[in-house]
Amino acid sequence: MAAAAWVMADPRRFANAEKATRAGRLLGRAAGRITTLPPPLSRWTASRDAPRPPAETFREWWARERGGRS
Repeated sequence: MAAAAWVMADPRRFANAEKATRAGRLLGRAAGRITTLPPPLSRWTASRDAPRPPAETFREWWARERGGRS
């Protein structure tokens, strides 16, 4: 949770973290779910799967749909 708080405390770090989720799309390509991750995250995926991240971030979707409007 401390790492998540650190990332979310800065808009630039959070935007970069959103973009980094694209790598997760490669891991969940075949089944549509991420079933294994490398250590230390493998402890989490040993008992549960994670959904495949979306193709675009929320910010990208918002910009496309709203076109910069408030």
